[in-house]
Amino acid sequence: MKHLLAILFTGSVLVWSAAPAQAEKGFGVGAQAMLTGPGVLGRPGFAGSEIAGLSGTYDAGAFHIDAIFGLAAGDNTRFGMGAQFWYILHGGGIADFSVGGGLGVADDGDDDTDFHVNAGIKIRLFLVSNVALSTIAGMGFILDDDDDAVDDDDIVLGGQTVGIMGVTYFFE
Repeated sequence: MKHLLAILFTGSVLVWSAAPAQAEKGFGVGAQAMLTGPGVLGRPGFAGSEIAGLSGTYDAGAFHIDAIFGLAAGDNTRFGMGAQFWYILHGGGIADFSVGGGLGVADDGDDDTDFHVNAGIKIRLFLVSNVALSTIAGMGFILDDDDDAVDDDDIVLGGQTVGIMGVTYFFE
């Protein structure tokens, strides 16, 4: 048993030290959400004008750019798309810490277009050299163009929980 634990520990150290987080990763794909994404303001899932879905990321080493696109079709077709820019302030062996924000636009299917503005911090944890989990915290604004009394402009101050972390696979 002692030898098995030593082998598992040695293997995990080798995996966790695979590559520095701040190294240039190139292009990656995955799933992400903006800070004003699913679950904010008591709206679970893609119920309104959240921006979450398929993501494409370009990591240049000192910064990374995310593009996000989500689509839900049914009685009302809803979509959201956004872009985020993150400048890496600090990188460790398996993680990095960035500051930045993003802009997005979403349509809730009822001819109601919302504009999203986010600013904050992003933390990425590299499970292996080319797979990262990420989460963001900060402030977000949802600017509602509809004049109804139900969904007026919203301000969000918070962060993503573990349930809506993003994941990205980089093609190194």
